Amino acid sequence: MRKNRILWAACALLLVACAADRTDLRKREVAYRDLGKQYYLAGDFTSALKYLLEAEKMNSDDHILQNYLGQVYLAKSKPELAVNHFKQALQLKPDYAVAKNNLGVAYLKEQKYDEAIAVFKEVSGDLLYATPHYPLTNIGYAYYMKKDYKEAESYYQKALELEPRFPLALRGLGRTYLAMGKKDEAIAAHKKLAEVDPVWKWWYGYMLAIT
Repeated sequence: MRKNRILWAACALLLVACAADRTDLRKREVAYRDLGKQYYLAGDFTSALKYLLEAEKMNSDDHILQNYLGQVYLAKSKPELAVNHFKQALQLKPDYAVAKNNLGVAYLKEQKYDEAIAVFKEVSGDLLYATPHYPLTNIGYAYYMKKDYKEAESYYQKALELEPRFPLALRGLGRTYLAMGKKDEAIAAHKKLAEVDPVWKWWYGYMLAIT
């Protein structure tokens, strides 16, 4: 009987020790992950990748970590690697809209426009996604690159209905109108772009010169 009690006590201590080890490992993984994020935000993508990969060795089943890895690979012009990590993030958390939008961006970088459009349509239809004008604009860009200018125009306009002063949508719409031969509409879109974002005043001047 006494031997059984000793055995149970030993097992209990082992479980406590294992739980402590897992907690400590989780803390270290999150610390490395957050350090990688800070390097990413600072533009030091190589250091960011170093710490994120170390974090992945500790816990690869972290959807936030997998999304950060995808972002770093995108920043390092490796969209094919980024796709794998965004997909892994979504396997871990299927409703992770941020990773889904990033997956669409990676497809754009790979010039896989149909795949990008399918992903962005899912994101733009997510009622909990805070900035649907971003995926709508990305859909417009994908259609623009496919030379389907009517669809591009439609999605840029949908984005601007939600956020009338969104520079990326205004610029995309202006380029689309130019490709369609609608010079007056192109000038109007770029004029508004210059008004909402003075950085683009030079582009508006250029548009006036070439049209």
